[in-house]
Amino acid sequence: DVTSVAPAGVVLDFSGIAAGGLLEGDLAEAGRFAGQALTAAQARGAPEDTAASFSLLGDISMAHGDLSGARQEFQQALQIRQTLKHENSIAESQAALAAVSIEEGKAPEAEHVLRESLVEFQKEHATMDEIRAETDLSRSLLGQGKLADARKAISAAIALSRASDDPSLTSPVAIQDARVEAAELESSPSSKPTLAEPRRKLQQAILAARRLGYYGIECDARLALGELEMRLAPAAGRSHLRDLANQAHQRGLDLVARKAAEFQASAVARSGQGAVH
Repeated sequence: DVTSVAPAGVVLDFSGIAAGGLLEGDLAEAGRFAGQALTAAQARGAPEDTAASFSLLGDISMAHGDLSGARQEFQQALQIRQTLKHENSIAESQAALAAVSIEEGKAPEAEHVLRESLVEFQKEHATMDEIRAETDLSRSLLGQGKLADARKAISAAIALSRASDDPSLTSPVAIQDARVEAAELESSPSSKPTLAEPRRKLQQAILAARRLGYYGIECDARLALGELEMRLAPAAGRSHLRDLANQAHQRGLDLVARKAAEFQASAVARSGQGAVH
């Protein structure tokens, strides 16, 4: 009964199961156990555990594609942490809100917040948080067309992640690295840039995630690969993204599903405009 006062270990157990469910793409299990972690933390009167549970619920809402719900949950975590005056945790919540801003199309806003959070992570030697923030900073910069800055940020994440053997941390870095590399190759003077290397990196990321059962990361890598294939072989890319959108939606991973469908539709629209002209 999670409504009674539970020991701290129970909260951690619930949170661990929820985080595992999120990685594996089982959002129903993740949401159920994250909710139990929140209830247990609140019953214990443990504000930091309560904030961590709200943050985990925000990650789950993000995967569901519920950006407003994710923002609300990350904001609740932030408010608790501001009351506690835990500067690194405050920066963590602000970085999570910046990730929502990226998905909302507010890349400049996200960039500003992430740069501020990185100052705190670097001061506290919070390496895992720094890796995630550098990766998201690269995403926000690439979305603004700031290619050199995007490379600088992801290179920092790569350097920091070399000592890590946690695929949940290193795989998103590899996916973003491949995206930046593809953009760099396409911006080069060569009329027909080869995208074989970023394609290989994404295929490796997919295989590694599949081997571990990390379906959420597998879908993120498949999305990046589908975007790449749309430029190499549009018919194959459309098929890849269509399959991904359907499969991710069936698992409730509607953020990836929506992005796959939107990228496919926008690419088809661009090709149609090209045919007209």
